[in-house]
This record gives sequence, C-alpha cells and structure tokens, in this order.
Amino acid sequence: MYSLIYKIFTAACLISPGKSVNDNTVHVKQRLSSIGWEKSNNTVIRDDNNFAENPSPCSDLSFKQPDYQINDFQFNRTTTERGERGLVHFDLEDVANNYSLTCTTPYLQDPNNFMWNDCEPAENSTYPKTIFQYIVDQNRIAISQTWVCELENRTFPHPYMSTAEVDLPSLECANATAIECILRDNGMPTFGGKYTMPVWSSNEGERIQPSPNPPNATANAPWNETPCVGLSFSYPNWDVENFTSSSTDGDVSVRFHLRNHANNQTTTCDYQGSGWHQCDNTTEVKFDGVTFKLSINQTWTCNATDKWSYYPDLINFRAVASSGLSLECEESNCYAPNSVAKGSLIEPIELTPNVAPDGVDVPGCLENSVSPSWEVTSFIWNEIYRSSRKVGNVTVVMRNLANDFNLTCEAQGEELNAEGSEDHERWWGCASANNPFDDFRVTTLIQLNPVTQEFATKQTWYCNGNDLEPPAKIIGNGTLDTALDCSWKNSTYENVRVCQATGPQILNGTQESRTDLPRDAFVEVPPKGYSCTISSVTAPKWRVTLQTDTLYTDPLTSTNDFSTRLYDPITATPFSGYQMVDYEGPSLTPFLNVSEPGRWYECKNYGRTENDGSSSEWARNTLDCRWQLDLATGYFALNHTWFCDDKDPEHP
Repeated sequence: MYSLIYKIFTAACLISPGKSVNDNTVHVKQRLSSIGWEKSNNTVIRDDNNFAENPSPCSDLSFKQPDYQINDFQFNRTTTERGERGLVHFDLEDVANNYSLTCTTPYLQDPNNFMWNDCEPAENSTYPKTIFQYIVDQNRIAISQTWVCELENRTFPHPYMSTAEVDLPSLECANATAIECILRDNGMPTFGGKYTMPVWSSNEGERIQPSPNPPNATANAPWNETPCVGLSFSYPNWDVENFTSSSTDGDVSVRFHLRNHANNQTTTCDYQGSGWHQCDNTTEVKFDGVTFKLSINQTWTCNATDKWSYYPDLINFRAVASSGLSLECEESNCYAPNSVAKGSLIEPIELTPNVAPDGVDVPGCLENSVSPSWEVTSFIWNEIYRSSRKVGNVTVVMRNLANDFNLTCEAQGEELNAEGSEDHERWWGCASANNPFDDFRVTTLIQLNPVTQEFATKQTWYCNGNDLEPPAKIIGNGTLDTALDCSWKNSTYENVRVCQATGPQILNGTQESRTDLPRDAFVEVPPKGYSCTISSVTAPKWRVTLQTDTLYTDPLTSTNDFSTRLYDPITATPFSGYQMVDYEGPSLTPFLNVSEPGRWYECKNYGRTENDGSSSEWARNTLDCRWQLDLATGYFALNHTWFCDDKDPEHP
C-alpha cells in the first residue's frame, strides 16, 4: 500500500496594467496575460520624451518633495434661489520644482460643503493629477496630487502622492449683493505636506523559479483512454502463460511467457538455477522452487506523443509482482495453469492500482441487490410562489445500500409545485461525477409528486460476480412516503414553502431486472475517463485568470487605508476542479509600507459564501493550497497539495 500525495510549485508573471480615471479616484487594473517570467530591477524607468514639459518624479531624478505657494486667491459668495453659492480661484505654485497650476471651481458650489475640484490643466499627462478643496469656515486650502508612473516593462505602475493643507491669512472682503474676498500677494509663505513615494520590498520571502512553459501547450489534459499510458497506470499486471519447471540433479530449469497487460508485449523467460535471472534487458524474474512463488521486475516505455503533443514523448514505467503458482507435478516435471500476476508500480510513482467501476466490488453487492434499498440522509423540497409563476425544487442525498454508491440529486421545475404543471409524475435525471468507466456508469432517476408527496427513485448499477454467480447489471426502483416538516418563508416578491425530512429514512425497493454479464467483465475494464492520477504525474498545470483593482488616491482617506482587490482568479487543477479567490487588503498594494510580497495566502473564498466559487472536486481533493503575488514585479506563485484516488479508492 502506498500513499500518493502530490505537492507542486509553479510560478508565472507578466502582468499588463491599464489605467482608468473616474472623478477623484484613480484605479489601475491588471490582468495576467501570459504564463512567463520577466526579471525586473524594481527601478523607475524614466522617459524624458514623454515628460519634457514639466518636472515629474516619473522622469526627473532631481524631483523634490513639493513645496507649495498660493497666489492671486479669490473667493466669491452670492445668494441664489437655492441658497448661498460660492466660487474659488487661485494659482498653485510648486516652488521646489518650479511649475504652477491654475485652480478654479468649475461652477458655483455650496460654500458650506465645497467639493473637491480639479486644477487645470488636469488633462495634460505631463502634470500630476491635482485636486483642491476650500474649507470656508476654517479658511483653509487642501491640496492632493498624484503621479502614476508607467514602467517600460509594464509591471505594476509606480504612484507618487503629495498632500498638504494651509490656513490662509484673513481675507479682504467687499460687502455688496455679492461678496468678493481676495488675498493680496503679500509674500504668503510656502507650505509643505506629506509626500509618499513608492515602497518596493520585492526581495522579501521565498521565491520559486518559474516553471517552463511547454512549447505546444493546450487546454487538454491526459485521459485514461490513451493506449499504453492509461493501461500502465491501471493494470501493470502480467499473464503467466505456459509455465513449466523441471529438476535434474538439483538443477532447476524454468520456462514461461509473460504478457504485459499495459503494452500487450510478451517476453519469454527460459533459464536454469535459482535467484534472479534476466529474461531480456527489461525483465528479470525469480522462481522459488520451495514456495512456488514467482517474482517479476519489469520496465517498459509508453509513447505519449500521439495523444498529448506537449507532454514528454516517452514515459518510463517499472512494476513488480510476487505471485504464488498452483503447480501440478509428475515426478520432477511441473506445470502451472495460466494465471495473472497483479503488479505494483514503482515508477513513475509507487502505486498498487485497484481499478473497477463504482460499486462493483462492494462485498455482498449481488446478494443485497435482490431486494435493494436506499438510505435517504437529506431531503429538502421548496415550493416557490412568485407572482404568477409557480415552481419547485428538490435536493436529495441518498446511498444505495447494495453497492454503497452515494449521490446528491437536484431537480427544478413547475412539475415540483402542487399548483404548477399538471405533470406530477415526471422523472428527473441525476448528474453523475466524472467516471473513467462510461459503459458501467451508475445512472439514477428521481420523482417527487408534489400533491401526494410520494418520492420515488429508479437506478441502474453493476455488481461483480462470485463463485456461484456471474457479474450482473441491476435495475432497481422504490418509493417512499416522505415524512416532511414544512414552514413558510415570505418576502416582498415571493413566498416559499420549505419542506424537509425529519431525519434519515430508508427507501425500500424491488429489483426490476437483472442481466448477467461475462465472467471476465470487470477483470480488466478499459478506463476511458479523465484521470486525476495520470494528469498529476505527467502534466500538473493550472489556469489562472488574475485581475486586480488598486485604489491609488482618494483625498477623503489616508494613504494607509488604500488596498488592492484581487478577484476571480480561477485555478484549474489536475482533478478538473477550480477555486475562485476574492481578496482585498493593503498587503497586496506594492507602494505601501504594509505590503507583503513574500506572504503566502490561503486559497479560500475571501468575501464569498462558504459554498460559492469552489467545485466539489476541489473541496474533496485539496489538502492544502496557498498563493503568492508580488504586483511590483508581476510575480505569481502557487503551492498546491492534493490527493488522487481514481486508481485505488481505498488508499488515496
């Protein structure tokens, strides 16, 4: 018995940002555009051609912390039908960097609640995004500036921010129908504030070297139906044919044929003596003349090129077996009837496959299918009345006690409402999980009569044979008068009658039909479906759609409140599940001191409901999942640990 655990690291980057401006808020969104890696030295790349007109921290290494001065200040107040309104105008000069802007409210505003307004020329990219507010009752001007510096390698843009406030001297006002207040150019002193530069700490924490991108990568993943590869992971077994042994003067001679079930190749072994012997350059065997035990150690290679063009062309396998033979001897000559030696994989993984369709090898499957029954562990039925529309839905969790097959069934429609459609005898099909044995899939139908509240099921399943009976296909059905506890949940737009089973109930049924199958029907069933194990060993990979939205500047909040939102990355896994992550926090915002580029985050649904955004395969198979993101360099990494049990359900 071997424990099969996969732990894979992968990394990818190259985040291409774009920028959008909305009112007084600047956002930057990125989307992971490709799987690759580009080294960044985390320096601001200057482009003097784009910033030739005015100084900027994006283009001028000598740019200083802004030091502001207000000139030609004017405040007008007037009375309108809507009450008092005002207008502000002044020139804003950055004396430290020798440039100026004109700041004017674009229309009359409430002087008791002046809005934030743009300074001109706001549309000129060579200037910073500059906004201002005049607080009348405090006679104070507030300034906020933001530069967003794009990088040549198109990683996360670098934002610079400057905020400052100044209390103005007493204004000179003229009393008339309109009040005009001015501030003389009397050498008003300069004033500074807070200047925030990008903080880059991308060298913190563990870094994983990115995985190479296969040259012909596609979205397809390995399936069991691939000749040789699929069979090697499922049946690394041998037929032992025409076995004979003889002993002459204590010297044992052995001869037999080995047919490999995986690649259908036959090897002849013919040797004398005890111990291990080479049959050919791929096979060695040992026969114990006392215990009659045959040991096998064989290697073989499967070519995967025809099916998966970007996986390794050759996959090497090695398997071992130890099988007791039933010898029939006459004097010193012995013969063994043809038999099967069950193998265990050593390479590329250690695994003893136990492959069979769902439920066929459950002890007592045939006997318990004569009078089948089901355990209903959960039963929820909703009747929904929304305006003139009347619908219903039912969710049932049940287990077949003959083959221990569990499933969750869901159905929805007007037929499940007592006042809806009159077709109350409709059957509903239940979805089945991925199954590598399509020809022997368990299929289930359910029925609920909303008038009589009678529940029924019809199911098809398979059982392996025993010493007395051959394998069989079983069709069984049964009905149950459900004991329901009902209550109403009403809202402004719909009324819902919720009915639930009061506890687990047994649904007794009958065997509708039985069809006998060949004795060897389940000895070596060719698997055709998706394989978690094969995909994990030969080509583990993920698909990530990464998008972030970073709030760069908002004058109503402080810098330390800014955060980056990461949302809707879908991670496809080798077991075809997925996980959606919705995370928001300052730790992802690279220009903040609180950013944590080396932090590993859990793959959980931040900000979502517990069952939203994650498939049942993910929840079932994942043991641990963490992700890492450094937006300053475009680095993304995933650390995922999961299990597979499609080749040996009893020993995942």
